[in-house]
Amino acid sequence: NEMIFFYWQDVDHGPFRLSSLSLRTGKWMDKKGFRKLKHPWSPLSVELNATKAPLPPHRGAADTFCVIKGHRVILLFGGMRLDGTGPTSDLHLICLDMMKWWQVDIPNEVAPRVDAKMTFIDNRLYIFGGRGHESYSIANFDSNIERWTWTVHDEPYPPHVPHFGFAGNAIPVYGGKQILLIPGCADERLKPPYSNCSPSHVVLFDIASQTFRKYNDVKGEFPTKIYGMNSFVVSSSRLLDGRLAVKTETEEGLPEGMLNACTSVIIAAWHDDELDDHNSTDDEDSDSPSDSPLCDMPDLWLLNLSTTQPSDCCRLNLREKLESLEITVACCDALADRRILLFGSSSTVPNEGFIDRCIEIDLELQL
Repeated sequence: NEMIFFYWQDVDHGPFRLSSLSLRTGKWMDKKGFRKLKHPWSPLSVELNATKAPLPPHRGAADTFCVIKGHRVILLFGGMRLDGTGPTSDLHLICLDMMKWWQVDIPNEVAPRVDAKMTFIDNRLYIFGGRGHESYSIANFDSNIERWTWTVHDEPYPPHVPHFGFAGNAIPVYGGKQILLIPGCADERLKPPYSNCSPSHVVLFDIASQTFRKYNDVKGEFPTKIYGMNSFVVSSSRLLDGRLAVKTETEEGLPEGMLNACTSVIIAAWHDDELDDHNSTDDEDSDSPSDSPLCDMPDLWLLNLSTTQPSDCCRLNLREKLESLEITVACCDALADRRILLFGSSSTVPNEGFIDRCIEIDLELQL
């Protein structure tokens, strides 16, 4: 939590770049000089003949930050090929400490995916969904021989799993014993694509048994009409502990170590305030949803998951206060000490392509 990394591309579609923000000094640094390993013997190779090369493209790729054998790493999977010829199933590893990157040698490739979501837990890479994909894959990194293998190969979701769409999220919860799957956009024909959250979409993937389980009895209000979303764990214990006094019996069939477990997740949702007005009108000359103005400030939602108390989701009602700051928020992140950072621009021109503002929210003071 001392550094935040941004993987980005200029508005003129030049090479992809990697920048870092130090939370201690508040200074930006453009990380330059990455070298590409053409034939790495090992996923953490010390090959000397690496050559300078642009970073791999991040066009709809799934990404995750992790630590492998003590090295800080960004993993990229899939996305569109740089030449536009279609999706890929390439897995790239970018080592931030060695300033090198390479395409991982992993046999028996899985299906190409765009806008999938993935996370890395205990030397395993979990990849879910993507445009046109209702399946998941798992890759294992053997740290002894430093080799990758696919252990689950495009396994279809079971029938009880709802349609998650694409560009959702996969978040480790309960100490990495489970993965919370957040739904993405269900219909890419809409411009921009929209998605809705509901209690039926709260699904957990169990790491040990590799099974999907719907979370029972999640109460409260969920974000809807979403066209952009970030989500992340902000606490391994319930943020609003004690707000709900009613106790429930512990759910049956929980993995060992999850009894009395709870976690809190923040969902930052950008949504179209005027979508309901467009859907409710019968005027054929009215603008389509794609013509309506989109908000530049997300709503923040708190999803509390618990095995002993009622799980619930609620809106934090911070948007009006945040809008008074007059910035366009592009993305957000969370820190382990229950702080949220919103990154954006002071420009009033949409998509101008720079970040020069950061808002810090202390949840302990807001809740």
